[in-house]
Amino acid sequence: MKINSIIITLACVSFAMGCGQSDKINASSDRSLYRSVSGVERTLAEKEQVEFQVSFWSLKQYAKSEIEFREMVHRKTAPEIIELGKRNFATQYESGNPDFTKYASWDAMIGELVEERKQSELRPKKSDPRDNDNLIHNM
Repeated sequence: MKINSIIITLACVSFAMGCGQSDKINASSDRSLYRSVSGVERTLAEKEQVEFQVSFWSLKQYAKSEIEFREMVHRKTAPEIIELGKRNFATQYESGNPDFTKYASWDAMIGELVEERKQSELRPKKSDPRDNDNLIHNM
């Protein structure tokens, strides 16, 4: 009986610890990394979502290696990733990287990207004629 209560206690503690990490990135594997990123993104407002995505992918692009990138983002929250992204922006801006110097500031870059996203959502969707072969009603 004592062993059962110990096992149940350990299971509950493990479950509680696992649930408490849902707002953090788990970079222990490719699958867990991208699943946790998707989960974190769903909880963010539109502007924060763009900031998070820009930060995440720019950190990945400018990391020296995959290992460095994983260590950088592992167990970080969205605000922590965004802060790292802002620092990366400042570093890239100061080094004269044209991908970053075309924006006056981090906020200007995010504002422009949010606006681009809105505009792309308003554009009419073009269908590819090759997709017509895949329609169910054509069968």
